Amino acid sequence: GCLESVLPQERDDPGPLGGIDGFLLDAVQREQLVAQLPLPPIIFVKTAKTGSSTITNILHRVGDWRNLTSLLPANNITLRVSSTGRPSGTVGVLCNNSGRVRMRRHADMIVNHAIYHRKGMHSVVDRSHAVPRTFVLTVLREPASRFESWYNFAPPSVTKCDKYGSNIEQLFNDEGIVGPINHQAEFLGWQRFAQEHGLNVSEPLAAERWINSTLEEFDLILLTDRLEEGLVTLRHALNGSIAAQELCSVRFKDQASTGVTISACLTNRESERVPTGATPRSQYVSLNDAQKARVRAINAVDVALYRAAASRFAARWRSLARSSREEVVDLRACNEKLRRACGQGGRLRTTQCPRALRTDNSPYTQHLKHRLAATLCHQNLR
Repeated sequence: GCLESVLPQERDDPGPLGGIDGFLLDAVQREQLVAQLPLPPIIFVKTAKTGSSTITNILHRVGDWRNLTSLLPANNITLRVSSTGRPSGTVGVLCNNSGRVRMRRHADMIVNHAIYHRKGMHSVVDRSHAVPRTFVLTVLREPASRFESWYNFAPPSVTKCDKYGSNIEQLFNDEGIVGPINHQAEFLGWQRFAQEHGLNVSEPLAAERWINSTLEEFDLILLTDRLEEGLVTLRHALNGSIAAQELCSVRFKDQASTGVTISACLTNRESERVPTGATPRSQYVSLNDAQKARVRAINAVDVALYRAAASRFAARWRSLARSSREEVVDLRACNEKLRRACGQGGRLRTTQCPRALRTDNSPYTQHLKHRLAATLCHQNLR
């Protein structure tokens, strides 16, 4: 009476990190790791256009083969948050063969898009007996770089790319700055805090106290432009309970065979289709220095938030052992190996580039729903 997985083609793989190549874990290695180093409950505040899909894919896989439960959004993308701050999503299923709804009391992880609310989110994952305690992280991006990503990859009708294409200057002259303002701060709860305290949501000085107090609530804040270093830092912060190989990933916005980022903005416009063999620079809409300054000025709270987080991360990275630098080199080599394997197609895509590494967040969330159904319908509740 339970649904089939959305990843049926590789059902016989030894798991989401299945494959024959040595840089991926086999079933025995995974079982040993889980037995020795349990993973704490995790809250990942998934921001938008920051590389967060790559991190969510890693965490989805980490939880999947450990049989951990994630709080899963109804639309497979965004968790709704109630007035009390508690996110709502799937932690129970209807077992078709019995007609009964079975529930888990808590989720082990929150990794989909949601506005951060400390009390509400912790009420979903915290358990009095949990050792170690819940680990909270997020990822932030330099605001001008984030605007570029938003313009290139958000729906063209929203960004107005369908009208302006690569002519950013004309867009700014006609429309002003388009897009969500101080969006990263909004994901971390700034708008709610500002409204509750009667503050100007666009004023960085008003946000200073909120920034400092909010950063204290996070165990780790990753930076998009230092993502490999951040993932190695995450592994150390979790005392090695995530294996180095689990951090390997494929970036969804890159062409698998070339590693080149292709703008949805340009390729969706017939007049600006990217010619075969074009250079990477022509395949992505970039801002000039003046345009970047304009974006930063109107996203002043995001700028202040990013700078504070970047300062904290730099200090933390300096405190790690020199061997961490070698881990970053190894991670980049693993990612490159995956990129090449995932771009080859055929046999390599199923053996050295397992489907779970190529599955974006929404379909993977659907897969986890099916797995939850199978677990709750056929096994005892924990």
